[in-house]
Amino acid sequence: MPAGQSDTINKIRMIIENPVCNTSGLPEEKDLPDFIDPVFNLSEKPVLIFGYPSGNIEYTNKSAVLYYKSLNLDAVSLNISDIFISVESDCENKVIAKIKDNSCEGVRLKFKSAEFSHNEKNYIAMILEGGFSDCKETKRSRDAIFESEILHRTTIDAIHDALVVVNRDLGIEIYNRAFGRITGYNNSSGELQGKNLQDIAPYLTGKLCLEYRYVFTSGETLDTTVKHREDGGLTIYEVLKSPIFEDGEVVKVLTILRDRTRSYQLEELKKEAFFQIEKNMEQFAILNDHIRNPLQGIVGLADLEGGSFGEKIILQAMEIDSIVRKLDTGWIESDKVRDMLSKHYGITVKRRPNVKSPIGMLKTRKMN
Repeated sequence: MPAGQSDTINKIRMIIENPVCNTSGLPEEKDLPDFIDPVFNLSEKPVLIFGYPSGNIEYTNKSAVLYYKSLNLDAVSLNISDIFISVESDCENKVIAKIKDNSCEGVRLKFKSAEFSHNEKNYIAMILEGGFSDCKETKRSRDAIFESEILHRTTIDAIHDALVVVNRDLGIEIYNRAFGRITGYNNSSGELQGKNLQDIAPYLTGKLCLEYRYVFTSGETLDTTVKHREDGGLTIYEVLKSPIFEDGEVVKVLTILRDRTRSYQLEELKKEAFFQIEKNMEQFAILNDHIRNPLQGIVGLADLEGGSFGEKIILQAMEIDSIVRKLDTGWIESDKVRDMLSKHYGITVKRRPNVKSPIGMLKTRKMN
């Protein structure tokens, strides 16, 4: 028999107050289940009877069978070492056993125990105190907690934005997969849990952690922008630090990081495009002036020349002037749009001077 089985049984025997029960009135010719089953089979409390010193299970009632079936175990074929992780005694000399279940830790239960002999064989009977329903409720509660943890982890990992929760010492308590990814820890198995945020992501805290101190002290949410350069690339984060309260006091801070790099780059492209358009428009306006200035001289000379030849020149000049005025009209109509864009991007726009038409000047002079 393995040493672990012997140790477990011996510990149970040392705890039991009445080492040997009197079984003189029991029919010796009957096997153990034949005279035990009528007593325990209808009991709601799980009953296990082990052989000593083998540690093999010799009898289980229906409640025990149902309990272990719920754990995907066959109680009939088990040994004591397959069920009990450890045993100890309480103040009433009851056996406190940690038994295996679906979790890694096991569950602690209290047993009333007794040792007896039958047909020259030694046995240990263990009856669970509290009933099978308590065991089932314990398992249900543990399963509910486990499922809740899985749901919680799955939910925060599904969030695209990086998320991290820190305590007052900036120790990381909760984080999602996205945060692990941007900090170089690509799994969410708790590798970062307990580590200091200042060591993991100093660009979020700064040397003095002033922003986190402000949130913990004021209880107000802080919205900032952080630029982080790594491996030659620049990443722009919108960082939202929100307080988490317990009993009116800020005990933790939730930090959400949204990657705004693409939006920032797009805004820069828009700004550059606007600068270029404005530059082109300015050059175009200068070109209009360069056309209009010599046109004034041409109109003046044609007027002095007179005759049919002068009139033809003036007609052509009027066509050119009409085109220039249309360009000026387009400039004026786009002025409001440029004003809006210049305010949005913080750009100073040069105003185009109001240049009079040379044809208009000619008409005015003729009227005079």
